[in-house]
Amino acid sequence: MIKLDNQYLDQFIGKHEFKQLTAYGQLALQQIREGSGAGNQFLGWVDLPDEIKENDLSKIKETAKHIKSKFDCFVCIGIGGSYLGHKAIIEALSPAFKGGEGTEIIFAAHTLSGRYLREVLDRLAEKNYCINVIAKEGIALETAVTFRILKHVLEQRFGPEGARERIFVTTDQDRGPLKDMVAAYNYPLFHLPNEVGGRFSVFTPVGLLPLAVAGIDITALIEGAKAIRKDCLPLDADHNPALNYALARKILYQKGKAIELLVTYEPYFTFIAEWWKQLFGESEGKDGKGLFPASALYSTDLHSLGQYVQEGRRHFFETTVSIGQEYEDVCIPNDPDDIDNLNFLEGRSLQFIQDSILEASLKAHTQGDVPNILITVEKLDAYHLGGLLYFFMELTVNLGDGVNCGVS
Repeated sequence: MIKLDNQYLDQFIGKHEFKQLTAYGQLALQQIREGSGAGNQFLGWVDLPDEIKENDLSKIKETAKHIKSKFDCFVCIGIGGSYLGHKAIIEALSPAFKGGEGTEIIFAAHTLSGRYLREVLDRLAEKNYCINVIAKEGIALETAVTFRILKHVLEQRFGPEGARERIFVTTDQDRGPLKDMVAAYNYPLFHLPNEVGGRFSVFTPVGLLPLAVAGIDITALIEGAKAIRKDCLPLDADHNPALNYALARKILYQKGKAIELLVTYEPYFTFIAEWWKQLFGESEGKDGKGLFPASALYSTDLHSLGQYVQEGRRHFFETTVSIGQEYEDVCIPNDPDDIDNLNFLEGRSLQFIQDSILEASLKAHTQGDVPNILITVEKLDAYHLGGLLYFFMELTVNLGDGVNCGVS
């Protein structure tokens, strides 16, 4: 499913350096498995893929079916971990040019831009829509303000009773403003487990309900996470890709690298990178420590950031994600005049060209003293995305540099 390739690290990290850290990594991993490390009360997401109850999943699917049968639009109100996970998966698995079929997914509260929210309201003016407000026990200002506005608009248009059946709440099971509103107005409620931080919540109703409404196979998503979780159980780094990757990151950090640049060549992966940045930024950026998470989309950014990557300050390393092809590609046609001198590529696909650029960039950047970790994902679907997201989540707690990475 996911392959980790360290061949572009060989000149930067010796095998003895991996061995020196192995015992430390094994101890950290064992503490996670036993729930005995610092911040263990927030590690509820670790076992979540295997512990999701079938009746909870059925409730989510039935609610999504009801929403899709009744409403034109589904508005997700949330920010940060209450937004990025499902946004990322929807963007990754949806066509670039969407047709008019199905329930439209609209995102709000990820910005306080009045222009954006006005356009959302204009879009909804003639639509039969519902909203899903998402927050833990503490509700962010962006979420609170946006929810108040949309709740007011719903009540004006459909009346209090009509608004009530169009509002779905996902929040903490014990406390918080949204829990109080559920008690006051009897909104349909989905619980976010107390021991799961927002950025780890994509496998809870926070992510699963919007994904189900969007038509994503949430069962496949969870199965992918389960499969990777099994791969991440061994204490031997040679057989545990997450531990292997974590060791490499820590060694590079100890060697003075301050930035990890997540590189992808697939524009559909852009919001996965945004989710990744929050995951690692919030997990590791504590106590004056941690790698700064940044991202780039190649080959686009090779024409802007490429010069810096090739010859700029050597305080970063790249993690490149390569995604297998599972779609109908486009090939280069023959041109009798060949004025552009491209006939040598006749019959070649864009994927072939992109793969060639990826390989050339890996070699050039490595030769330019930029360490590279290569992650290959077999294909971009719900199953493999579930595995990849869980893989990254597992990384955040494998080898945090003395900080409580799993704490919200």
